[in-house]
Amino acid sequence: MAKLQEHINHEFDTAKTRFNQDINVLVEDIVDVDSPNDVLNIVFDAIESNISGIIITDQEGIIKYVNTSFLRMFEFIDKNEVLGKSASNFFASKEIKTFSDIHSIINAVDGETEEFIALHKDGTRFFVEVSSSCIRNHKGLVVGMMASFINITKRKVIEAKREKLVVKLQKANNKIKKLQGLIPICAWCKNIRDDKGYWYRVEEYIHKHTNADFTHGVCPECDRKYLMENNEEND
Repeated sequence: MAKLQEHINHEFDTAKTRFNQDINVLVEDIVDVDSPNDVLNIVFDAIESNISGIIITDQEGIIKYVNTSFLRMFEFIDKNEVLGKSASNFFASKEIKTFSDIHSIINAVDGETEEFIALHKDGTRFFVEVSSSCIRNHKGLVVGMMASFINITKRKVIEAKREKLVVKLQKANNKIKKLQGLIPICAWCKNIRDDKGYWYRVEEYIHKHTNADFTHGVCPECDRKYLMENNEEND
């Protein structure tokens, strides 16, 4: 393990460059660098202050380094609560038994990231987007892995609400039936003929082609006409 830690420390600059390929160029442009150790320290500070949660593991997926953002994201207080643990312990999926499983899933998809369900310290679940890369020694052999985590829970909640709204609108749209085009109606009795040649009362036709129901009343004109007819009959 000491040898592995030595390799990780020695190749730290390379690992961080994988995470941000232009970091060394930016450092050289912004500050005066006197030695490789200065570059390493600057990059280490950049990784430590990064808003993404970052871990470095050995080949078995045992966490050897964790930054402050990872602790905050997963609701841990002390790094010792995470160091020495298997990275797979922080994922909810039963399919993930080792960190290599995570790395394989990410490599199997198009793109550099993949979404997972992660576990807070108290066991509650949240969504993360993960990217990973291998850490190699000076001989090019893989000695560990590095992963970057972004909390996407808020985005997933918004997406879920949007999907529910779309489903709700689709259901509402399916219930809405519109009468379009020319409708043949009898000039005398006002019955309506459908496209199959059958005649319906107005309320029957509209009810069949829409979601509308009818209540019946008497308009003022018909009310007067009805009263006049009754009066004539009585006379």
